[in-house]
Amino acid sequence: MRFLRVCLILIFSAGIIFTSVPGLYADETSEIILKLLVKKGIITQEDVDEIKSQVVKEKSLVPQGIEERVTLLEEKSEETGFLSAKGYKIDVKGGAEIEFVNIQDDDAGVALDTTSSPDDSENPRLQVDKVTMRFTVTGEDETVGFSTELEMDEGDKAFFDDAYIFVKDLEWLQAAHSFTVGLQNRFIVPKQIFESYPLNGFAWYEDEEYMALYKGEHDDWLYWYGELARANEIDDKAPTENGQFEMIHDNRRTSNSAEIGNKFAAGGGLGLKLKLKDLGKVNILGFGRSGTLTDDDVSFMQGLTGYSSSETSTDYLRTGVNLDYKHKNCGLRGQFMYAEDGTLDRKGWYIEPYYNIHVGWRYLDSITPAVQLSWLDVDLANTTADARTWDREKYTLGAVFKINKNLQWKNEYSINEEDTGGAEVDNNEFISQLKFSF
Repeated sequence: MRFLRVCLILIFSAGIIFTSVPGLYADETSEIILKLLVKKGIITQEDVDEIKSQVVKEKSLVPQGIEERVTLLEEKSEETGFLSAKGYKIDVKGGAEIEFVNIQDDDAGVALDTTSSPDDSENPRLQVDKVTMRFTVTGEDETVGFSTELEMDEGDKAFFDDAYIFVKDLEWLQAAHSFTVGLQNRFIVPKQIFESYPLNGFAWYEDEEYMALYKGEHDDWLYWYGELARANEIDDKAPTENGQFEMIHDNRRTSNSAEIGNKFAAGGGLGLKLKLKDLGKVNILGFGRSGTLTDDDVSFMQGLTGYSSSETSTDYLRTGVNLDYKHKNCGLRGQFMYAEDGTLDRKGWYIEPYYNIHVGWRYLDSITPAVQLSWLDVDLANTTADARTWDREKYTLGAVFKINKNLQWKNEYSINEEDTGGAEVDNNEFISQLKFSF
């Protein structure tokens, strides 16, 4: 009798779960059957309560609405990659960017900076901005893997854009944890709409760094980072495609000099994701890092016009806050950053409102017009002969046309304003780019 009772409980549990989860049959028949079984003494009321509890749990694991089911199918359809003979998942992605560039030529005779020679790039011009191939390999459980991107830029140089090992989806103390080690982007880099960076990007995070990065997340609303990096060297780089009027720039380290390991920066960040019901969603991230300058960094700082040639301070600091707001089809991004290098202070900030217009045509999926306003202040006297001392403003406006999921057409015009300490310079920039990705 006991064996029969157990078998009936298992059979009816499976049957009720099967019929209840998809919603194919009404619950009334199941209730009548359960009551008859209790009445005949085959199962008890406690068994019924346990069965119902199990049904509720199973229901919660299955999407009920048609929208949830469609979303689940879409996510499944977007999965890429293939399995190797040994069962490892290999994912291959890539892209190509072809662009037309036109930049105002300045004839004012203003020096680029104290070390650079004049730019002789053809202007305007059509060029291949870059071609990329990304390879990601994960183990059998897809929690451990390696990812790298090979890039060839307009200078016909092939190099690793990034290369890192990752461990993800580790559950511990009600939080998800992940780790990445290698050459990679900083976690403070905001999402981009336009091809060109805001001034903050050119100054502090355009280039990748060698680092160990940790991320934790709790309940989809609280997240945090920790980082230990071989911080990039202080150098100069132009914020436009023609190399004019360079600014102070955190430059990627590529050489195996004796200073490897001599400059490390440690830091982290804390973020909040807030859902404001009918008012949209807000994502706020505060961050900071500190470390020391290398001897080469100190020498670079001493070469800046207005910076003391005898100053030996090695102070290094980067701190700031990111803001990302979304409501239906519109959004707003922003960032403020503060930096210290030796005794030099710099501040930069930007805001970027945008609006997504869904079109839904066969060869035009959507249009995203946007405006980006950015500013950068350098705590040095603006000197005409040294563009690295200039305070700057950049106003970019344009639109991104999404042809389909693989092809985008970006159009943007940037108005560049500089406080040179003397004559104005002309270096506004127009970029029209076709970007194909797969």
